[in-house]
Amino acid sequence: MDTRIKLVDGEAARTLAASGRTVVCGYFDPLTAAHAERLNELARGGRLLVLVDDPPDPLMPAGARLELVAALDMVEAAAGLSEVGQLPLHAVDERAADLARRGALMAHIRARQALAQPE
Repeated sequence: MDTRIKLVDGEAARTLAASGRTVVCGYFDPLTAAHAERLNELARGGRLLVLVDDPPDPLMPAGARLELVAALDMVEAAAGLSEVGQLPLHAVDERAADLARRGALMAHIRARQALAQPE
C-alpha cells in the first residue's frame, strides 16, 4: 500500500482534528523507534492525526518526514503544521520531547564515532 495517501492537506487535517481524533504534533527529525513507541502509546489502539512541524536546523526535508510518519500503522493521516495554521487545543505537543530525542541520538552517534577513531 502506498502510504502517501495518508498525507492530507490543511483543510482535511482541520476536519479530522475537529472530529475528535487524537492529534499529535512533532518534528520527527529524524524518525526513530522512540517516536514509533511514543505514537503507539498515544494511539491507545486507535489511530492518530500527526502534524509535522519544522525544527530549528532540520536534518531532513519536511516532505520526507511526513512520508515516514505516514508509513506508521497507527497514523491515520499526516499533514504539515504550516498547512493547518495552528495547533489544535487538544493536540499532544511532542516537539520539546522530539528535540530531546534528536539530541540523544546525536550524542549516541558522536560517542560511537569517538570510539571508532584510532588514537
